[in-house]
This record gives sequence, structure tokens and C-alpha cells, in this order.
Amino acid sequence: MKIAHVPADGLIIHSGALGDVICTLPAIRYLSAGLTFDFCCQKHISPVIRLFPTIQNVIDIQHPSMTSVFMTEMDNQTKKWFSSYAFILLFSFSNDWETRFQRIHPRVYRISPRPPKEQLIHTSEFILVSLKNNHLLSPDIRLLNDLILQKKTNCYKNTSTSLVLIHPGSGSAFKNWPFDCFFSLAKKLRQKGHSVKWLIGPSEDHQLHQLYHYGESIDNVLQTDQVKAIMDIFDFARYYIGNDSGISHLAALMGMDSTIIFGPSDARRWKPMGPKVNVIPEKPFCPPCFETSNRHCTHRNCFNEVSVENVLDSIFQKRTHR
Repeated sequence: MKIAHVPADGLIIHSGALGDVICTLPAIRYLSAGLTFDFCCQKHISPVIRLFPTIQNVIDIQHPSMTSVFMTEMDNQTKKWFSSYAFILLFSFSNDWETRFQRIHPRVYRISPRPPKEQLIHTSEFILVSLKNNHLLSPDIRLLNDLILQKKTNCYKNTSTSLVLIHPGSGSAFKNWPFDCFFSLAKKLRQKGHSVKWLIGPSEDHQLHQLYHYGESIDNVLQTDQVKAIMDIFDFARYYIGNDSGISHLAALMGMDSTIIFGPSDARRWKPMGPKVNVIPEKPFCPPCFETSNRHCTHRNCFNEVSVENVLDSIFQKRTHR
């Protein structure tokens, strides 16, 4: 089945979640110098990838040509399509995936999408090092914390809007700052003259019910799984506050002035990249346990030490220094 109309130099495949994919992009930017790529990922992530000028086609990871790799037989047209690339870059933990792609292409590079849990290195830095180790990047390249794919209008930079976006969820409830704290924060922000809107994921109905229980207006809530819709609302907001989540990585990538609250996950490995990102706390109050076997702790000290006042101070200190 035909996908690309214009041949690209390489095919990048990443089946991970939004945050994982975004963490690869700083290194991909260097890899893209002088080259063009097709990028295969989950369909809802495609609006982010399309912002890269060197990405020619964005392919759904569920496309029949991709799933045919795992079948016994593959048609000649699909084989020809895969062989048209100079190489295939596969972000995956799976040796089986690597083996299957090696059957149809002589140059397959498999990169782990995140560092081993015992390794204290940022995921984006780990990706960069891995590409260097595979001789896909020059050893002289250094990771820069400045990758921003801003929208063309950037309305929030040209108006006096005081809109603050709060995303109280994440891919795991274990990583979420208590919802009552987020609501108290919203109340204090409004007292200081800011407008507040909430970003709620499609599987976070419990948070939606909590908001309505507290009397929040439906007009102040955006519940969606559409990345494009979230990108659009970023264009009209000045600040973003959230947990360690894919949406937080997206906010940083879009140039949002962001405050990200970390608890059991490790900011040293997962802090969203960007010059306008502030992490709370600056240092973990207790050893991060989200990626370890101890993740079912009951004391929650990592969040208990983060107060609403801490977050407010972070936001307004950032404003003072700009």
C-alpha cells in the first residue's frame, strides 16, 4: 500500500506515548540536518510531528503497511516501500521488532526510548548519546535546551491575556499532585486577576466530576484527546501548570511559560525541555519511585511538601525575572 509520494531519506518509528515521542525530538532535530524523514507514531501525535519541516509524511503506527511487518507474508509493494529508505530508526525496547525489520531492510537501528531506570540522565540526552553511539550523529553535538515549535500566531505574546491553563492529570494518577491543591491554586490565581481554564483528558472523568462538584463552569473546561485542539488553546494562554505528563511536554515544546510539579517520577530524567520550564520541587524530597518496585508508597512525601504557595511563588518569580 502506497504511503509516500516523495521519497524520504529515512523512516523513524516510535510507538510510544506523547511525552516519550517529544523527548526524542531535540535529538531528531540534529539528525534531520540535510535529511528528510517519514515518521511513524500513534495517530493522535501526528499534529506535533507535522511541525517539523524535515518530516515529509507522518504515518499511523496502525497503518496496514506497518502491521504487515508482523505477518508471515508481505506484498512486494510494501517491501519496495520499506527498501526505499536509506535506513530505519526504531525507538523500541523490543528485540522482536528489530529482528522483523531487519528481515526487510539491511540498516535498522534500534534505540531504547528511555534510559535504564538506574541511570540518572535526561531521556533526551540519552537519545542523543544513543544516536552518537550508533554513528548517526557527530560526537561533537551537544544537546541544547531550546527546542520550541511555536505556533505561527503566538497570540499570547502579543496580547495582555492572563489566561492560565491547568492540566491536573497525567498518564498515571500516581504522578498527580492532589486535585484539591490544584483547585486551591486556581482559586488564588483568580483572586490575583488571572483567568483559569482546565485541560482534562478523555479518561479523567473523575476530575471533571470534581470540578463540577466544586462549582466550576463548563465554559472553563476543555476535555479532549485531540492534540491539535490543545495546541490551539496554548496559542491563547500565557501560563501552563501541570504534572509530569505528555501534555506538559507539549506545553514546553510549544513555548509555554510552564510550571511542572513532579512527585514520584524523576525530573532529572523527565523534565520537559524548554527555556520557559520551571520544575517544582527543584530537588526531590524523597527518592523518586515511579519507575521502581517501591512505587506503591503510602506517605506521599514527594507531594505533601509541595504547597500551593510554593507553586504560586514559582509562577510570580518567573514573571518578575522576565
